[in-house]
Amino acid sequence: MIRPGVGDVVAVSARGKYYYALLLSKVRLFGGHLVYVFHQPSMQQLPVDQIVSPGASGFHEIVDFIWAKRENRLSRIASKVDITPFNTIRHFKNTFALKGKADFWWIYDESFNRIRRTELLTPGEMAYPLFHRIDDVVMCDLVDQEWTPAKDDRI
Repeated sequence: MIRPGVGDVVAVSARGKYYYALLLSKVRLFGGHLVYVFHQPSMQQLPVDQIVSPGASGFHEIVDFIWAKRENRLSRIASKVDITPFNTIRHFKNTFALKGKADFWWIYDESFNRIRRTELLTPGEMAYPLFHRIDDVVMCDLVDQEWTPAKDDRI
């Protein structure tokens, strides 16, 4: 079982494909790492230079890889990758709405301190990642949907 760290590019094997993420932080939220998830699933494992490039399509998320690790579905593609182009998150958003349009949103800073509550998100706030933790299975689902935080149905 690997122990991923900051700057590692990892691959999750699921559904006959590989899904890729760049770890941007140590464990921060209930076992989850802040990662940049790439919209680039593949049938065979790709080398890091075919995954990581400035402007690569994807999204930021807090992902717990515990099940992928326990089930031996997580592998390290590369270590000590420069995270600078992807380490751009300074805010998060969250809502309590599960379905439909959210009545309000909470905005948090990068240390998870609540900054304010708002009924309408600005275009910049729509792109903030969600302040929650997901597992690798949900991460793979989001990649298959080419999801981004701005496409959240609750906005």
